[in-house]
Amino acid sequence: LLDELVGPDPHPVFGPTFAAAVVVGGRLVAERYGRRVVQDLRGLGDDPPFDQLDASSELLSWSMAKSLTSLAVGIAAADGRLDVADPVPEPQWQAADDPRRAITWHHLLTMRPGLRWTEAYELDAPVMPDVITMLFGEGADDAAAFAASFPLVAEPGSDAAYTYSSGTTNIVAANLQRVLGVDAAGMERFLRDRLLDPIGMTSARLQFDAAGTFLGSSYVHAPLREWCRFGLLA
Repeated sequence: LLDELVGPDPHPVFGPTFAAAVVVGGRLVAERYGRRVVQDLRGLGDDPPFDQLDASSELLSWSMAKSLTSLAVGIAAADGRLDVADPVPEPQWQAADDPRRAITWHHLLTMRPGLRWTEAYELDAPVMPDVITMLFGEGADDAAAFAASFPLVAEPGSDAAYTYSSGTTNIVAANLQRVLGVDAAGMERFLRDRLLDPIGMTSARLQFDAAGTFLGSSYVHAPLREWCRFGLLA
Protein backbone atom coordinates (compact mmCIF):
# COMPACT_ATOMS: atom_id res chain seq x y z
CA LEU A 1 0.00 0.00 0.00
CA LEU A 2 2.83 2.42 0.79
CA ASP A 3 4.52 1.56 -2.50
CA GLU A 4 1.30 2.52 -4.29
CA LEU A 5 1.05 5.74 -2.33
CA VAL A 6 4.51 7.04 -3.29
CA GLY A 7 4.62 5.51 -6.77
CA PRO A 8 5.85 7.40 -9.84
CA ASP A 9 2.28 8.29 -10.87
CA PRO A 10 -0.16 10.18 -8.63
CA HIS A 11 -2.45 7.85 -6.72
CA PRO A 12 -5.93 7.84 -8.33
CA VAL A 13 -7.59 8.51 -4.96
CA PHE A 14 -5.03 10.31 -2.78
CA GLY A 15 -2.99 12.14 -5.39
CA PRO A 16 0.79 12.61 -5.17
CA THR A 17 2.56 11.68 -1.92
CA PHE A 18 6.22 12.56 -1.35
CA ALA A 19 6.84 10.30 1.64
CA ALA A 20 4.93 8.10 4.06
CA ALA A 21 5.69 6.33 7.32
CA VAL A 22 3.88 4.18 9.85
CA VAL A 23 4.70 4.39 13.56
CA VAL A 24 3.19 1.87 15.98
CA GLY A 25 3.80 1.97 19.71
CA GLY A 26 6.56 4.52 19.24
CA ARG A 27 8.42 2.36 16.71
CA LEU A 28 8.95 3.12 13.03
CA VAL A 29 7.65 0.00 11.30
CA ALA A 30 7.51 1.12 7.65
CA GLU A 31 8.56 4.06 5.50
CA ARG A 32 8.63 4.86 1.81
CA TYR A 33 9.98 7.77 -0.20
CA GLY A 34 8.76 9.00 -3.56
CA ARG A 35 9.82 11.89 -5.72
CA ARG A 36 8.83 15.48 -6.36
CA VAL A 37 9.27 17.94 -9.19
CA VAL A 38 12.52 19.88 -9.02
CA GLN A 39 11.63 23.35 -7.73
CA ASP A 40 14.05 25.44 -9.78
CA LEU A 41 14.09 26.76 -13.35
CA ARG A 42 14.60 23.26 -14.75
CA GLY A 43 11.06 22.52 -13.57
CA LEU A 44 9.63 24.95 -16.15
CA GLY A 45 10.27 22.61 -19.07
CA ASP A 46 7.73 20.37 -20.75
CA ASP A 47 9.11 17.29 -19.00
CA PRO A 48 10.37 18.52 -15.63
CA PRO A 49 12.98 16.49 -13.75
CA PHE A 50 12.29 14.91 -10.37
CA ASP A 51 14.15 14.64 -7.09
CA GLN A 52 14.14 11.18 -5.53
CA LEU A 53 13.51 11.72 -1.83
CA ASP A 54 15.08 9.81 1.05
CA ALA A 55 15.21 9.87 4.85
CA SER A 56 17.33 13.04 4.84
CA SER A 57 15.04 15.04 2.55
CA GLU A 58 13.32 18.12 3.95
CA LEU A 59 9.53 18.07 3.79
CA LEU A 60 7.59 21.31 4.10
CA SER A 61 5.08 21.37 6.93
CA TRP A 62 2.50 23.65 5.43
CA SER A 63 -0.24 23.66 8.07
CA MET A 64 1.41 21.12 10.37
CA ALA A 65 3.33 24.19 11.52
CA LYS A 66 0.10 25.48 13.08
CA SER A 67 0.20 22.63 15.60
CA LEU A 68 3.80 23.47 16.45
CA THR A 69 2.83 27.11 17.03
CA SER A 70 -0.08 26.10 19.28
CA LEU A 71 2.16 23.83 21.35
CA ALA A 72 4.64 26.71 21.74
CA VAL A 73 1.83 28.84 23.18
CA GLY A 74 1.07 26.00 25.57
CA ILE A 75 4.67 25.97 26.77
CA ALA A 76 4.55 29.72 27.37
CA ALA A 77 1.27 29.35 29.26
CA ALA A 78 2.74 26.58 31.42
CA ASP A 79 5.65 28.92 32.18
CA GLY A 80 3.19 31.57 33.37
CA ARG A 81 4.06 33.96 30.55
CA LEU A 82 0.45 34.22 29.33
CA ASP A 83 -3.08 33.04 30.04
CA VAL A 84 -5.01 31.82 26.99
CA ALA A 85 -8.18 33.44 28.38
CA ASP A 86 -6.57 36.89 28.23
CA PRO A 87 -6.82 39.30 25.29
CA VAL A 88 -3.92 39.21 22.86
CA PRO A 89 -1.63 42.28 23.04
CA GLU A 90 -1.86 42.96 19.31
CA PRO A 91 -0.78 46.62 18.80
CA GLN A 92 -3.31 47.25 16.01
CA TRP A 93 -6.21 46.41 18.32
CA GLN A 94 -5.43 48.65 21.31
CA ALA A 95 -7.64 51.67 20.60
CA ALA A 96 -10.33 52.03 23.26
CA ASP A 97 -13.13 51.75 20.70
CA ASP A 98 -11.63 48.82 18.74
CA PRO A 99 -13.84 45.73 19.19
CA ARG A 100 -10.88 43.51 18.31
CA ARG A 101 -9.45 44.26 21.77
CA ALA A 102 -11.71 41.45 23.03
CA ILE A 103 -9.93 38.77 20.97
CA THR A 104 -8.19 36.31 23.29
CA TRP A 105 -5.46 33.75 22.74
CA HIS A 106 -8.13 31.06 22.95
CA HIS A 107 -10.16 32.74 20.22
CA LEU A 108 -7.13 32.71 17.94
CA LEU A 109 -6.02 29.18 18.83
CA THR A 110 -9.49 27.83 18.03
CA MET A 111 -9.74 30.04 14.92
CA ARG A 112 -12.74 31.93 16.22
CA PRO A 113 -11.46 35.53 16.37
CA GLY A 114 -14.23 36.76 14.08
CA LEU A 115 -11.85 38.47 11.65
CA ARG A 116 -12.65 38.61 7.96
CA TRP A 117 -10.42 36.24 5.98
CA THR A 118 -10.35 34.09 2.85
CA GLU A 119 -8.25 30.92 2.97
CA ALA A 120 -8.19 29.63 -0.59
CA TYR A 121 -5.47 28.78 -3.08
CA GLU A 122 -7.15 29.48 -6.43
CA LEU A 123 -4.77 31.82 -8.21
CA ASP A 124 -7.37 32.57 -10.88
CA ALA A 125 -9.97 33.79 -8.38
CA PRO A 126 -11.60 37.17 -9.24
CA VAL A 127 -10.11 38.57 -6.02
CA MET A 128 -6.75 37.31 -4.79
CA PRO A 129 -7.33 35.22 -1.62
CA ASP A 130 -5.97 36.77 1.56
CA VAL A 131 -3.71 33.82 2.33
CA ILE A 132 -1.96 34.15 -1.04
CA THR A 133 -1.45 37.88 -0.50
CA MET A 134 -0.06 37.19 2.98
CA LEU A 135 2.38 34.43 2.02
CA PHE A 136 3.43 35.53 -1.47
CA GLY A 137 2.21 39.09 -2.08
CA GLU A 138 2.23 42.48 -0.43
CA GLY A 139 1.66 41.02 3.04
CA ALA A 140 4.65 38.69 2.96
CA ASP A 141 7.15 41.05 4.61
CA ASP A 142 5.03 41.26 7.78
CA ALA A 143 2.49 38.45 7.65
CA ALA A 144 1.10 38.96 11.14
CA ALA A 145 0.56 42.69 10.73
CA PHE A 146 -1.23 42.04 7.45
CA ALA A 147 -3.52 39.44 9.03
CA ALA A 148 -4.22 41.58 12.09
CA SER A 149 -5.34 44.50 9.92
CA PHE A 150 -8.57 42.78 8.90
CA PRO A 151 -11.87 43.95 10.42
CA LEU A 152 -14.14 42.07 12.75
CA VAL A 153 -17.15 40.47 11.04
CA ALA A 154 -18.48 38.25 13.88
CA GLU A 155 -18.40 38.15 17.66
CA PRO A 156 -15.11 36.57 18.83
CA GLY A 157 -15.63 33.06 20.15
CA SER A 158 -19.02 32.53 18.52
CA ASP A 159 -19.78 29.78 16.01
CA ALA A 160 -20.18 32.48 13.37
CA ALA A 161 -16.64 33.65 14.11
CA TYR A 162 -15.02 30.41 12.95
CA THR A 163 -12.85 30.72 9.85
CA TYR A 164 -9.88 28.50 9.08
CA SER A 165 -7.08 31.03 8.72
CA SER A 166 -3.33 30.90 8.31
CA GLY A 167 -3.38 34.59 9.12
CA THR A 168 -4.78 33.84 12.56
CA THR A 169 -1.84 31.56 13.37
CA ASN A 170 0.69 34.17 12.27
CA ILE A 171 -1.00 36.67 14.62
CA VAL A 172 -0.48 34.08 17.36
CA ALA A 173 3.20 33.66 16.46
CA ALA A 174 3.90 37.40 16.41
CA ASN A 175 2.19 38.02 19.73
CA LEU A 176 3.91 35.04 21.32
CA GLN A 177 7.22 36.62 20.37
CA ARG A 178 5.94 39.92 21.76
CA VAL A 179 5.03 38.34 25.10
CA LEU A 180 8.33 36.46 25.28
CA GLY A 181 10.23 39.61 24.31
CA VAL A 182 12.25 37.87 21.60
CA ASP A 183 13.32 38.60 18.04
CA ALA A 184 13.66 35.98 15.30
CA ALA A 185 16.82 34.51 16.81
CA GLY A 186 15.27 34.37 20.26
CA MET A 187 12.11 32.75 18.96
CA GLU A 188 14.12 30.12 17.14
CA ARG A 189 16.09 29.42 20.30
CA PHE A 190 12.87 29.11 22.32
CA LEU A 191 11.33 26.68 19.83
CA ARG A 192 14.48 24.58 19.64
CA ASP A 193 15.25 24.50 23.35
CA ARG A 194 11.71 23.92 24.58
CA LEU A 195 10.04 21.92 21.81
CA LEU A 196 12.12 20.65 18.90
CA ASP A 197 15.43 19.49 20.40
CA PRO A 198 13.88 17.58 23.34
CA ILE A 199 11.96 15.30 20.94
CA GLY A 200 14.90 14.85 18.55
CA MET A 201 13.56 17.18 15.86
CA THR A 202 17.04 18.64 15.51
CA SER A 203 17.14 19.08 11.73
CA ALA A 204 14.03 21.26 11.55
CA ARG A 205 14.46 24.50 9.63
CA LEU A 206 12.19 27.40 10.57
CA GLN A 207 11.28 30.33 8.34
CA PHE A 208 10.76 33.93 9.45
CA ASP A 209 9.47 36.90 7.48
CA ALA A 210 11.26 40.20 6.96
CA ALA A 211 9.72 41.57 10.15
CA GLY A 212 11.36 38.75 12.11
CA THR A 213 8.13 36.86 12.81
CA PHE A 214 8.05 33.07 12.79
CA LEU A 215 5.80 31.99 9.93
CA GLY A 216 4.02 29.63 12.27
CA SER A 217 1.17 29.01 9.87
CA SER A 218 3.10 27.26 7.15
CA TYR A 219 6.89 27.15 7.06
CA VAL A 220 8.78 24.47 8.95
CA HIS A 221 10.99 22.06 7.01
CA ALA A 222 12.03 18.68 8.45
CA PRO A 223 12.67 15.07 7.37
CA LEU A 224 9.87 12.53 7.57
CA ARG A 225 11.16 10.73 10.67
CA GLU A 226 11.29 14.01 12.56
CA TRP A 227 7.70 14.77 11.57
CA CYS A 228 6.86 11.35 13.01
CA ARG A 229 8.46 12.42 16.30
CA PHE A 230 6.38 15.56 16.28
CA GLY A 231 3.27 13.53 15.54
CA LEU A 232 3.94 11.32 18.54
CA LEU A 233 4.27 14.36 20.79
CA ALA A 234 1.13 16.02 19.43
